Amino acid sequence: MRANLDGSHIELLFDGLPEPIDLDLDLATRTMYWTDRGDPPRGNTVNRAPMDVEPGLRKDPEIVLTHLMEGIGLALDVERGRMFVSDLGGPSIARGSTGRPGRRWPSRRGTSPASCTPTCRYAEPRPASSDQPPPDMLRIVVEAGPGQVTVKLEGSLAGPWVAELEQAWRTTRPGLNGRSLRVDLTAVDHVDEAGKYLLVLLSRDGARLTTAGAAMTELVRTIADDWPPSER
Repeated sequence: MRANLDGSHIELLFDGLPEPIDLDLDLATRTMYWTDRGDPPRGNTVNRAPMDVEPGLRKDPEIVLTHLMEGIGLALDVERGRMFVSDLGGPSIARGSTGRPGRRWPSRRGTSPASCTPTCRYAEPRPASSDQPPPDMLRIVVEAGPGQVTVKLEGSLAGPWVAELEQAWRTTRPGLNGRSLRVDLTAVDHVDEAGKYLLVLLSRDGARLTTAGAAMTELVRTIADDWPPSER
């Protein structure tokens, strides 16, 4: 709903949403974002919609982030074109990026990605215009176990996202403390040459690359055959 600050002129903007929770505003583009932890397909999502639309012309909200476990809090970092979303679904840290190499992992009270237990998702909002196709994106999830740390990737390992994965790796590596590192490429749909080179570096450093699908399996096999892990 929307109303004046004195509570007058109450207007219903959307009805029948699953379970909207948190709301934040991008005043530069006059766009509102909110989390919804209700049932899929519209639940467990981050949504957005224009703030200033004439009555009768408002369209359904746009889903910009999905497959959350139980999305709750939301905060926009409009200056850097990104958003932070808290998720009660499990112990991991996920990160998307604005495409600016060198951005550091968000952390809580000085914890590192290998030790942080609350789930915190960080992703780049897509352009507000629905006429433009969404850009390639990469989701990075770090899951720390007692004997292994797993870095799960989803999306396209290409362009500026390669630098983001490298930053995640260099941030996670000092906290391994003897644990093995596994890079899960099962949900990766594209790797460019820079991404392939980074995977070679990770493999030679001892990371185990796992995947599925013919193309990605062949890539991992080629890396293993042509660039075996370095002797330690």
